[in-house]
Amino acid sequence: MELGYVAFCSWYGLMYLKYMSYDDLGKLGCGMEKRWKHLVNLSIIFEKMVERGFSVRMNWGENSGVNLQGLKGMKFYEDGQDVDPEFLLICQRERVSELPAAGCLLLLGDWSCLVGADGVKRDDFCSENEVGGSVFDEMKGSLAEFIWVAEDLDFYVVWNFLTDLFVRYREWEKELDDILQGECDLNDICQSGLSHFQKVLFVHDEYYYILACPEYEPGRTKFDYNSNIGHYMQDSETLAHFQTSAAYQETLKTVGGQCWDSDFNDEVCLYANIWIEDSYKGRVIILETNPSPGKLREVTFFGDVIKQAILNRYVYPGEDTNSMQSMLMNAINNVELKAEVLEEKAAEVNWKMDDQYICGKIAFGKEKISHYMIFGICNTIRQQIKGSCTCYLEGAIYVLINLTIGKMTEQELRMQMSYIIREVLLHVGVSNVFENLLDLPMHMQQAEIALSYPMEKNFTSWYNEFSEEVLDYWLTKGKGTLPWKGIMADGLLRIKEYDRKNGTDLYQTLKVYLMCERNSTLTAQTLAIHRSTLPHRIERINKVTGVNLDDYLSRLYLMMSFAVEDLGLE
Repeated sequence: MELGYVAFCSWYGLMYLKYMSYDDLGKLGCGMEKRWKHLVNLSIIFEKMVERGFSVRMNWGENSGVNLQGLKGMKFYEDGQDVDPEFLLICQRERVSELPAAGCLLLLGDWSCLVGADGVKRDDFCSENEVGGSVFDEMKGSLAEFIWVAEDLDFYVVWNFLTDLFVRYREWEKELDDILQGECDLNDICQSGLSHFQKVLFVHDEYYYILACPEYEPGRTKFDYNSNIGHYMQDSETLAHFQTSAAYQETLKTVGGQCWDSDFNDEVCLYANIWIEDSYKGRVIILETNPSPGKLREVTFFGDVIKQAILNRYVYPGEDTNSMQSMLMNAINNVELKAEVLEEKAAEVNWKMDDQYICGKIAFGKEKISHYMIFGICNTIRQQIKGSCTCYLEGAIYVLINLTIGKMTEQELRMQMSYIIREVLLHVGVSNVFENLLDLPMHMQQAEIALSYPMEKNFTSWYNEFSEEVLDYWLTKGKGTLPWKGIMADGLLRIKEYDRKNGTDLYQTLKVYLMCERNSTLTAQTLAIHRSTLPHRIERINKVTGVNLDDYLSRLYLMMSFAVEDLGLE
């Protein structure tokens, strides 16, 4: 029996290294607060054992069940052993004669006639008839927090149950960690929470707009659709009750997991407010009707995950961002992008340097929109437009879209954006299409001009393309901070690239054609080509550039761009 026990302990030592070690959440890219070094604590273990049907008793010690020490894993305790507060200490009666005065304990076996840490004999301690009596009450004041298994259970049954519990919570934390270090998608986080809690949950911001709700429950998830903003929000009837309920107003001051027992209907739920820089920014609500210390601890943890996701992605984007967001923000701030670094970041999301790209800047009208509303808009763009990357910085949303990955044209993008932008009363400026990711900073400037210049002229178009504004801007403001390459006709760059790849001479053909005032005979003579060859070249030029050569402003823009090249300014 003793040999078997030793062998089992050796097996446990190996398995503990594989399954039981909790990583410090403070080390994660999400930057979780250190109080969540370990989520599982004695109150969670106790509640899960009760759910399983074990006959157990709990002593909270001097703490509440929510604030009990988080636990990394399990260890067997033996007399005189140093106590590690981060481990659940399993105390088997046949191997322990004196319980430690600190730590989190799980008591197994018959603990009658216990001699406590103070040397005093505790007759009939924890016998079923004495639980709740004077002896048990006396022990509460001298012992650490503990769970006593009040029946003769098979040790291996208890051990396997606890092993599964630690692994299950570790896997949940790892799943949330992966989301936080990736796209920080609030819907994915809430879907993970739904799977864990097995209860409907949702998140709303300080204006009661619904940011995420992975599953609806008729009669309890009551939302109204706001057509002006294009999002769902808490229903008007409930909001009216909130405004007149003194009890509800008090909930807006709370911190951590709480239980809301409505004073105007029979609703009961768990919630955690989201606080950023001491300001209330919304809450996560879980439709759980049976509060307990362990559940409130989990809700507190989950609320902090929600908060961290928003901090990471949109509110303070300078701290923890993924590769493409970091690259996008460098471009916004006009930071020089190094080719090797950029190529590595792009490869992480399977993008190529010479894919087709387009970028944009989105501004808000006079609507009152919270950071959490911004979070929802960014999520919508990423979900509906494949190959998109978004970030929020200094009052605007910036977007980079890989048209190659998304398999869409400029026209298809405009149509897709219309469903997102117009309903929310937003305005967007869009750059030219480009095929070198190193040119991102320049094209981000184009998007800024496409957005701001029409506003200076009091134009109210919701979707503004740089190609439509560039000539007017150039004639009135010059090139501004753009390089000449950024202000010149995009069609010329396309023709040059086409000539390079196909060995043609469309660039020179277009230049001579415009210099000859579109006189076909004179153009053919100057180029020394047959007159019948020219129409085919012009047709090809139209397809490559997308420029309407019958429009005199388009021709003017092309001629100005040719002049820049002739002067060597580019």
